[in-house]
Amino acid sequence: MIEKIFQGFCLKYFFEVGSGVCLWAGNEDTKQCLGYAIETEKMNLSENTKKWLLYLIAWFDTSIDWSCPTEIARHWTEEEYARFLNAANKGLQMIQIDLPEFRTVWNENLVGLENE
Repeated sequence: MIEKIFQGFCLKYFFEVGSGVCLWAGNEDTKQCLGYAIETEKMNLSENTKKWLLYLIAWFDTSIDWSCPTEIARHWTEEEYARFLNAANKGLQMIQIDLPEFRTVWNENLVGLENE
């Protein structure tokens, strides 16, 4: 039944500092039903997946210097970035397992956060 309800729906999975979410509507049908920024509580995710995603959201929020939000935090090294990407990819796999009824969940992680 739930597969029929969500047939044609898709999600975007990416992180935006301060947003409090990492799931976003990937098409108009999804947006009409769930809104654009989608809280994990709205989704049929396991408790472990919800907690993992909230952890990732909080971790990503540490990637900037909040006293100067246009700057990357000093601790956000290439190694930290790589650790986060690995954890975020695990989150993507968890979402895909928990939400097989959604057509697509894709990853648009961290555009523009590379240290120079």
